[in-house]
Amino acid sequence: MADPWAWLRDRDDPDTIAYLQAENAYSDEWFAQHANLVETIFGEIRSRVQETDLSAPVRKDHWWYVTRTEEGASYAIHCRGGSAEHATDQVLLDENVEAEGHEYFSVNAFDVNPQHTLLAWSSDTDGSEQYTMHFRDLDTGEELPDELADTTWGGTAWSADGSTLFYVTADEQMRPCTVWRHRLGTPQSADEIVFDEPDERFYVYIDLTRIGEWIVIEAASKVSSEVHVLPAGQPEATPMIVAPRRDDVEYTLDHWGDRWVVLTNLEATDFQLMTAPLHAPGDWTELEAHEAGRRITSVEA
Repeated sequence: MADPWAWLRDRDDPDTIAYLQAENAYSDEWFAQHANLVETIFGEIRSRVQETDLSAPVRKDHWWYVTRTEEGASYAIHCRGGSAEHATDQVLLDENVEAEGHEYFSVNAFDVNPQHTLLAWSSDTDGSEQYTMHFRDLDTGEELPDELADTTWGGTAWSADGSTLFYVTADEQMRPCTVWRHRLGTPQSADEIVFDEPDERFYVYIDLTRIGEWIVIEAASKVSSEVHVLPAGQPEATPMIVAPRRDDVEYTLDHWGDRWVVLTNLEATDFQLMTAPLHAPGDWTELEAHEAGRRITSVEA
């Protein structure tokens, strides 16, 4: 089949650039003629948005964390306090301040270490979806010298002692695929690869279990997944595979006391719940049987 637009694949071709410039000029002219309508529609949308708002305070250890927005400000303000009533007392990160001077600004990572003394946060200032990771001292508000370039939206995870951050980078197709270990106080060039996913069908994500004792690395495609875990208290450990990937088999897991709880579609179209010992995460035992027509979408330990 003929593709009349195939010539646009070469983004450096002068003809391609000229065509895009002409399209942009046409678009600018059209919207200029409809400026009043654009403002009217924008005003209608804005009138339905509660600009000054506050999220529900979330308690973590002895702190309560909250995010708020203010009328007239474009970005969120992240705060914490010693109680739910005072959760806005300390501003941790004001995205409006950080966005000053940038035509584009987006925050991805926002991850406080287990000691509640450091914040790992990442920002994109050019729309590339490549984020620079920063580290902020929450007592002084100052940024640490550490800075990690070209991180992704694939998640972060702190070690239990708050000395190490795990993060994800992407390949040339912007697919999150490689997990790195960064020790605070060292250059990014000294970071070590913890996990790398070569299969282009799989995207990589990283997070802590809800209780914070295990780091979970998930490689997932649309129809299958594979999980590796390592103790947050042993950041130098080699990740342990839970169960090798199999076609059309998906699973996720979380730490649950002295065992794992696993949600999987293994021989269960609508998913079932399993448990496994901590030392043998791939040894699954049925907890909640599969029931056709009753889909289990998630589990909270």
